[in-house]
Amino acid sequence: MSNNGILSRFQATNDGRGLIGNVMGAICVSCAIGLAFMFCRNVIKTDMHSLTRLMLLLTWLYFLVPWLVLRVTKTALQKTGE
Repeated sequence: MSNNGILSRFQATNDGRGLIGNVMGAICVSCAIGLAFMFCRNVIKTDMHSLTRLMLLLTWLYFLVPWLVLRVTKTALQKTGE
């Protein structure tokens, strides 16, 4: 896969959102995961600590890594003049 293909995948994942949009989206999904965790702990009586931590980590990576990669490549391309 070429470099342009990878960047187009990141652009599709990011969908034109800025930093604030990504952070707010990650906060909303994190709240939903927290509510699901509380439901599992209080109603179903199961321990979901390790799975919840993994899901929170993956959520934040999903929202912030594409934005960060696009930001770094955009800055690098502007410095080289392309």
